[in-house]
Amino acid sequence: FCASHGLSDYDGRLVAWLVANHLVMSMTAQRRDIDDPLVVQEFAERVGDRNRLDYLYLLTVCDMRATNPQRWNTWKGALMQSLYNKTRKALSRGLNNPEAQDELIQNKQREARRLLAEDGFDPDTVTRLWMTLSVDYFLHSTPDEILWQARTVLENWPDNQPIVTLRPNPGRGGTEVFICTADRDNLFAITAQVLDQLGLNVMDARIQTAGGGCTMNSFVVLEADGSPIEDQLRADEIVRALTDNLLQGGSIPPFQPRRTPRQLKYFDTPTEVTFSADADNQRTLLSLRTADRPGLLALVGYAFGQHGIRLISARISTIGEQVEDIFFVTDRQGRMLSETLQRQVEQAIHERLANR
Repeated sequence: FCASHGLSDYDGRLVAWLVANHLVMSMTAQRRDIDDPLVVQEFAERVGDRNRLDYLYLLTVCDMRATNPQRWNTWKGALMQSLYNKTRKALSRGLNNPEAQDELIQNKQREARRLLAEDGFDPDTVTRLWMTLSVDYFLHSTPDEILWQARTVLENWPDNQPIVTLRPNPGRGGTEVFICTADRDNLFAITAQVLDQLGLNVMDARIQTAGGGCTMNSFVVLEADGSPIEDQLRADEIVRALTDNLLQGGSIPPFQPRRTPRQLKYFDTPTEVTFSADADNQRTLLSLRTADRPGLLALVGYAFGQHGIRLISARISTIGEQVEDIFFVTDRQGRMLSETLQRQVEQAIHERLANR
């Protein structure tokens, strides 16, 4: 086709490669853990060079926006930009010189520690906080996020809990809701339920259980129209609702999801739950494909709580009337899910979604 339209051999091969790989960038960004250096390295090796990366990035963004402009939002834009920047850095380093996980974490900690010291925080206090956090936390957080969250916790914990605060986070494509509170059962589900009742869409979730019974959870949320939180009164409403529910202790608020929009009622998308192993990080990747509906994330969260599943992070992707969510999970002991537990979780998800 390219030859018959007068393109050079080089351009023809480039176009053919782009057609063959036109979904790779969007699938990698939305369905894989792009904070994992191994994932970025694999994608960089597939791309091969900076020129292909530039073309693929532009094609992917144009394709996503043209396919359904209403589904494009700042979160998807930030995902694409983040994968592009990480891959560009990997290509600059050289494919034979990949960035090690330990090196990446050390660089993040060094930068955050320097800024915390400038703010007057005691280095030993910072170290004690960080020693309670997992490798996953530092792997999935930017130096700016590590700085902001450490400052928030050190200034407020344990006297002022629960800690609930918001801030714009363009790097993650929306408004970041940060919660630090005492660990409890169904915490993720309760938080997702409150956010749903507030009319917010959760795009990304990162769950971290620290030492001393504290859990640090970070959510990226958007309004129903795909915009970040910009009004201070709205931000205050979100903080107040989350704080009130977290102060209820062991009680679970009544499940009252929003009414299903009329246009979603006419689609019958079967629920599919699949599992795959992320052996390098000793966790299980759970993929959920189902019909979109209000309260979906909370329902899944309660299914996790029913079987003692620990959620490490989540990627939320809605395509039209269908959602394709990715959850990185472990069992209560921090291990990959056994086949028996996988079947139990799958059944629990089907049962909870069947009535909604």
